[in-house]
Amino acid sequence: MVCAVISWPDATAMAAEQNLHVGVDVGEVYDSNVFVAPVNREEDYITELRPWLLWKRPFGDASMFTVNCKLTGKLYAKNSDSNTVDQDLGAKLDFRGARFYIKLEDRFQYSSYPISSTVAQKVDNWVNDFNAGVGADYYRVGWEVGLTSTVRQYIRLGSYDYTEIAPYVEGNYKVGEATRVYLRATFGMVNYLDPVHNDTDYIDVKLGIRGNIGEKTSFDAGIGYQQRNYDDGGSLIDSEDYASISASCTLSYAFSSKTGFSLTLKYGPQESVNSNYNKVLFAGVSANHFFTEKISAIGTITYEDAQNSASAANDYHKITCAVAAKYEVTSWMALTLELSYESRGAATPTTEYERFTAGVFAVLRY
Repeated sequence: MVCAVISWPDATAMAAEQNLHVGVDVGEVYDSNVFVAPVNREEDYITELRPWLLWKRPFGDASMFTVNCKLTGKLYAKNSDSNTVDQDLGAKLDFRGARFYIKLEDRFQYSSYPISSTVAQKVDNWVNDFNAGVGADYYRVGWEVGLTSTVRQYIRLGSYDYTEIAPYVEGNYKVGEATRVYLRATFGMVNYLDPVHNDTDYIDVKLGIRGNIGEKTSFDAGIGYQQRNYDDGGSLIDSEDYASISASCTLSYAFSSKTGFSLTLKYGPQESVNSNYNKVLFAGVSANHFFTEKISAIGTITYEDAQNSASAANDYHKITCAVAAKYEVTSWMALTLELSYESRGAATPTTEYERFTAGVFAVLRY
């Protein structure tokens, strides 16, 4: 399980300066609640080895092909049966001509985390996200059509497996030097492998605005209407369909060359394991700062509130906090300190938990 994901603001700039960037993080992590249990928490120490690679190949004036790979090996001091190697593999093509453009992106993630041995010693799952789009920008009018798909499978818990496919079409209009108003319609379907779940078809129509204000601010905000119709073919005791608003907003602002800030707000339905859906409100904020040329830090705080379509007993709220500090020892080595805290509250006490992690890493890169 991951409490928060932190990426350093200088990573992209470093990769842009050289096409191939490789490295490895080696460290030790303390976990206060390995099994994410509400009571009788068990702590552990985890040795982590994280080799990674980032390769970028620019071509033309504004086109780029990117490949990234990260492996995370975990060795548990007390729970050796949970030892694993997580994978995060991705490739992205962004081709832009004078008017037309093509976007292709695929990401595969495999992860494993320990849970109570009464269910399974650990949960292994993988997810593959694929996005494809083609479009064109004219002087003021633009369009884009594409497809997104997600396939998730659990090795030992097949009842959670599903496939989601969502084609979309978008039209946009330029209202400023770097600002466009857009209207996007997405037509999706979610199919579960286990017949206990209710499959769904949905449509999401969103009106929004995105762009940049000067060189310091970028934004994307929209509000729409989403309707999800469930087939009631499964054995879940839930016949609720969704027909309401969906909204999202992202904002990034650079206070200076040393300090940055970002905000994310989202509201809408998400698929649920024990019902048709959850209505989820998500808010996240992050900030990064370079204190000196060698010392930097980044922090994130997120809040999530979910209301279940079947029963209020399945409602929950979750808070995560994460901070990471880095010290650049040399041009090829750095030291990092990573701290995180996660708290989940729920109407059902058995699904509540608190968790704290702390890790120290040596980062070697070329």
